[in-house]
Amino acid sequence: MLSSLPGTRVPELGFVLGDKLIHLAEFGFLGLLLVRAFGLTAHPYALTILVGTLYAALDEIHQIFVPGRFSSFGDFFADALGVMLVVGIIALLRR
Repeated sequence: MLSSLPGTRVPELGFVLGDKLIHLAEFGFLGLLLVRAFGLTAHPYALTILVGTLYAALDEIHQIFVPGRFSSFGDFFADALGVMLVVGIIALLRR
């Protein structure tokens, strides 16, 4: 939902690292939900990483078309990293 808001309506944090941490947390939470959703499949972790990373890429592409927003590889990387970190933590905890 937030990526659909025009850039002028999104609050500025004032520092780049804060923005990346928010991306990491949002997509980490998405990763948690995806692991739960794919939990009964043969490869829940691989599916979570695949779907989460694909969603991150599509979200960045979507932002190209939102006035005042732009696509960023750094944001995509933070999104994908958030999904992968949560998958890694869950995999370790389940061992």
